[in-house]
This record gives sequence, structure tokens and C-alpha cells, in this order.
Amino acid sequence: MLGEALARPGGWVLSGSLCGWGDIFIPLFDLVVFIVLPPDIRLARLALREAGRYGAGAIAPGGAHHARYEAFMAWAAAYETGSVERNRAMHEQWLAALPCPVLRLTTVAPVAEHLEHVLGRLSPRA
Repeated sequence: MLGEALARPGGWVLSGSLCGWGDIFIPLFDLVVFIVLPPDIRLARLALREAGRYGAGAIAPGGAHHARYEAFMAWAAAYETGSVERNRAMHEQWLAALPCPVLRLTTVAPVAEHLEHVLGRLSPRA
């Protein structure tokens, strides 16, 4: 289904890690954007996302999703250490092998500023 969606006319943005399972789509990439945040900020944003998704009460101690939330946050915290299956070292290796440009966004800047950088790196379509 993803292949069909990407084959449609017009541009697209795909978010997330495609390492391995999505390698078949690499020839379709015009640009890969890799966002790097300090771990404390990344984890705080994940916590906010999870609270928005499930509700603050559901992820709090005693909540219906608390155990899953705690496990997910521990997994996410291990990203930099390489002790989980999807980790920073694996992503760096994948990025280094890409045939397309890679834009690294390494500042905690407003979304509009990051968008400006991304749009500035995209080639106009014919």
C-alpha cells in the first residue's frame, strides 16, 4: 500500500525510520531529513506525545497504559546507547549509505525555521 501511495503524482513526506524494511523506497527519495535533538528534549517531546495520545491519566502510575508507557520510554531512552534494535548507530550507518542528500537538523528551532531549511534543499519538480 505504501508503494502505491508513493507512486501517486505530487510530492510526499514520509516520517519515521525505514531502515531495512523500507529500503526498497530509497530510489524514490529526493532528500532525507534527520532530526537530532538532545536526549532530554527528545524524551520530553515523546512524553507529551504519549500523554496526548492516551491521556495523562492513562500513562500515570495506575493508569491503563502506564506499564506500556514506561517500557516505551525506557526503550526510547536507550536509543543513543545502541542497546535497542533501532538505535542511533544503526541510523547513522543507514544515512551514510544513502544515494540522496541528507539534511541534518541539529538545533532546537521553531518548526517554521526547520521547514525553511528543508524547502531550501528541495529541488523544484519539473
